Amino acid sequence: MKNHRIRLRHTAGGLVAGILLGLAAAAPAHAEEPAVPLQLPSFPVQVNGLKIDNERSPYPALTYNNMVYLPVKHFAETLGLEVAWDAARGLKINLRERPSGKRPAAEWKDKSSVNRRYEAVLPGFPIQVNGKSVNNAGEPYPLLLVDNVSYLPMTWRFTHNEFSWRTDWDAQEGFRLITEQQKVLHRIIAEDAEALYVEAEPDRMLKVNKDLKGDPSPADDKLKARANQLAEQRKPGVPFAGDPKQASVRLADSVYYGNTELMSLKPVLEKASAFYESQTEYENKGLDVQSKIMKLDDRTVLAVISVSSFLHIPAPYTPYTHETFIIRDGKASSVPDLTQVPTRVVRNPDGSFWIASEAADRMTSRTPNVYGQLALLDSSGQLHGMNTKLGEKDIDLLATTAEGLTIKAYSDRFKAYHDSFIPLNAKERETYYYLDLRGKETRLYLYEGSGRGYVDGKGHIYVVDRQVNRISDLTSGQSRMWWDYELKP
Repeated sequence: MKNHRIRLRHTAGGLVAGILLGLAAAAPAHAEEPAVPLQLPSFPVQVNGLKIDNERSPYPALTYNNMVYLPVKHFAETLGLEVAWDAARGLKINLRERPSGKRPAAEWKDKSSVNRRYEAVLPGFPIQVNGKSVNNAGEPYPLLLVDNVSYLPMTWRFTHNEFSWRTDWDAQEGFRLITEQQKVLHRIIAEDAEALYVEAEPDRMLKVNKDLKGDPSPADDKLKARANQLAEQRKPGVPFAGDPKQASVRLADSVYYGNTELMSLKPVLEKASAFYESQTEYENKGLDVQSKIMKLDDRTVLAVISVSSFLHIPAPYTPYTHETFIIRDGKASSVPDLTQVPTRVVRNPDGSFWIASEAADRMTSRTPNVYGQLALLDSSGQLHGMNTKLGEKDIDLLATTAEGLTIKAYSDRFKAYHDSFIPLNAKERETYYYLDLRGKETRLYLYEGSGRGYVDGKGHIYVVDRQVNRISDLTSGQSRMWWDYELKP
């Protein structure tokens, strides 16, 4: 491959379209092409919140045809990249599995860039990014070598498509790069008059001022115990607990509670029979029918019937279904919005009930389809499936009052508790509602992102973002972001 020599000149910068990142790597080069000017930018360049001191840095940000360049070797740990180079295989740049949480090095004692002159060449070695070969000679913004330091073009293709980073530019703040962050802040679990108590990794709790001013401070063991106690007390309603004295009965091909038929088993039996007739190597062991029943009041019973079929498949992989029923005055009604075992029941002053099945805290191989579900049994005995009404897969129950609920409704699948790996360019939208005791919704806020909601005692809705370490007070409009390196112990 022909090596192109490019001479850098110290001139004024231009408008930003992307980034070049640099890796120290030596390679032979020969001067054959006319000089092409490169520039020190005339605007600020920030990497994960810290401004690069281009006048003093031995590895300054540069611009080429209005594109920002940063030296990748110098910033590799901060950006969460693994870089490798050798003469035989060339340069490889890969995104690490987890971000490093390293503070960018942006301050230097002596001026070094102002009076320096640079020469850039187009490298002649192979280049791979995330395992994909790069046709560097054909790139509009190619990887360059400056004093044997590799500068890689981070156009939209690289910053967004390959690395899922965020880039911003404006005349005042200049160019800003946000890379994947170690997720330190996870969720708010409790509060006092002045502060929020936030679960943090690893096994820490941080105290954050409600006005989001100042820096989070660590909670000691006594304060953690108190916060966990408060968190338990603020959980809405009571757990859904089956009464051992209450049980369903299977008669022939149906399931009954007392004299009330709840469901027919014929569809399940027919499906199983057809399978075993075609797959004779498996033994048909019939069905396993279990029930969990809770009396809500003198007139109302909540019953969940769990049916396991294809019993030749060992637990916990045996297929099963859950059917939820409300039995009121001897009549049974199914609750189609509740296809999971409910976790909590909230009794309201007017005799209505909220019935919730909470979303999984962690997304594992066993919980990818564990959704947040909510239903209202109003005081007249009418059932309202709130997931269907709002058109959302998930509903999180956040806070209750005597008049209604505050909830978060969403349809994303990014519900993992350890949520470091949601791409920064993922487009999520979550809506916060107030629901009255008739099931009428009032839309409160739209959060353009993915987060964990919390409602404090004054009704303020806070959100801990799942992608970066940011807490937003949707009620006041205030927001604060901390970088992972600021929060690490």
